[in-house]
Amino acid sequence: MSSDHTIVHLAKDFYDKFDPFDDPELSNIIKQHALAATATAFIPVPGVDVAAIVANVWTMYVRINQEVGVSFSENVLKSIASGVIANVSSVIPTAVIAAGAGSLLKLFPGLGTAGGIAIAAVSNVAILYVAGVVYLKSLEVLIHSNKPLTEKNIRMATEQTSKDKDFVKNAYEEGKKVAKNQ
Repeated sequence: MSSDHTIVHLAKDFYDKFDPFDDPELSNIIKQHALAATATAFIPVPGVDVAAIVANVWTMYVRINQEVGVSFSENVLKSIASGVIANVSSVIPTAVIAAGAGSLLKLFPGLGTAGGIAIAAVSNVAILYVAGVVYLKSLEVLIHSNKPLTEKNIRMATEQTSKDKDFVKNAYEEGKKVAKNQ
């Protein structure tokens, strides 16, 4: 048996037993980034707060990948993050509408800004939480499918996972709880 074959076999054995949802470090990464999304609500410029959310999702994916030993290019992770957010938006449009409304309210000084911050703070946390849980579930699906960890396969797995309405809605409810308990 070649050493490459042995390494692949050992990696497969590790990933077969790997449950990312039981890993406290992965859970902490998701919660840290979700709670950091609260800060983006305080960005007073509409649109810049949305860009900060996307950057936060991308950074979260980088940290998750580092934790599980997976490496994708920066452009691929940005593309996956955008795809997850777009697909999640179709399942829970109220979250995205709330985040957008929170951003737009900031156009009105005073009460508009305060209202925008309040609305965006909760919706941003929930959206980030969902994006993290969807990505983690996508990695789990891909690992247990015996398909190679390629950019194409992770894109397909994230698309499939983010379109699972029940899973996404449950993750969104969990995300709202995280937001309320902060």
